[in-house]
Amino acid sequence: VFQRVVQEYRLQLANAGFTPSALCTYERLHCLERQFHHSDEKLAAIDAMTPQMLCDFMAVALSGAFVSVYMGGNLDATEARAIFSDMLGVIGSPPALSEEGCAPEATIQLDAPWAVYSVPNRNPADANCAVEMYWQIGAGSHELAAKLFLLEHIMFEPLFNALRTKQQLGYSVSCSARNTMNTLGFLVTVVSATHEAMQIEQATTSFLEDFARSLRRMGPAEFQRHVEGAVSNKLQEDHSIHEEAARFFAEVETRQYIFDRAEREAAAIQAISLQELASWTCHVLLSSSSKRLSVHVHKGSKHADTDVTSVPLPKGTVRVLNPALFKALLGSLPAPKLPLPPVTV
Repeated sequence: VFQRVVQEYRLQLANAGFTPSALCTYERLHCLERQFHHSDEKLAAIDAMTPQMLCDFMAVALSGAFVSVYMGGNLDATEARAIFSDMLGVIGSPPALSEEGCAPEATIQLDAPWAVYSVPNRNPADANCAVEMYWQIGAGSHELAAKLFLLEHIMFEPLFNALRTKQQLGYSVSCSARNTMNTLGFLVTVVSATHEAMQIEQATTSFLEDFARSLRRMGPAEFQRHVEGAVSNKLQEDHSIHEEAARFFAEVETRQYIFDRAEREAAAIQAISLQELASWTCHVLLSSSSKRLSVHVHKGSKHADTDVTSVPLPKGTVRVLNPALFKALLGSLPAPKLPLPPVTV
């Protein structure tokens, strides 16, 4: 049984990032998260694993624990406490882990100039390349999250129309607000079988310049429609108890405990002015002080003979050759842990 589980896990690790888009996301987090155990490192370690080594590890791991649990639905507080006690009993009722014993969670603090990490495609036969362009904006707050959500709402359609429909730059084009350990950012993603990473970067930069100008020219009535649409999307109700549980557990797991986050961010969206959003967008995405990271996954070797250590990069960028060394030179943005809210029964 142990060897079968090991083989399944080995296959899972070997297939991590097998598609260009998945690999792009994986390597972006590799560059951003202070502590990141890469699938290649895990593959190198798993073959030496034995059942006894796993038992020894579990004994150490359960000598103290910080257990995060969410329970919702048709049960009261007494039932929830009883279930929690039973769960602790199953794992041996470990003592509570001290704050110092918890693994620190932090993202690295990007700095100018714009950094680019190029990686080869894991599938030699894959004719697609993928590019993720990420801007690190700042520590999480309702006001900043509201600006990013509204920016995504306004930009998504014109971005798709410009890069996908008109320029046919790639078959997958999108933008989104991102939250990486409570550090907020903005992401543009393009997957293409017809263009190279440099062309995608150049076309995206040109689009952003045009978009910033169009935002400054936008009329108040059109802007208000976007605000109302963004607020409506933000306040959409969960479609199932599973969605509700996932949303609430994210607050528990990250120790933020802001269970009315959507309502707070919706109120913050309504307070944003057009002039404020236009000026802020230009500053965070296009100024020389923008904190930016791009990840390029190139076409498979059967379609392009690419040396990722020497492939041309956009002007003014620095090449990331080793994410660990890249992160070692940068500061950290630790994920804040908020106190537990008052418990009511």
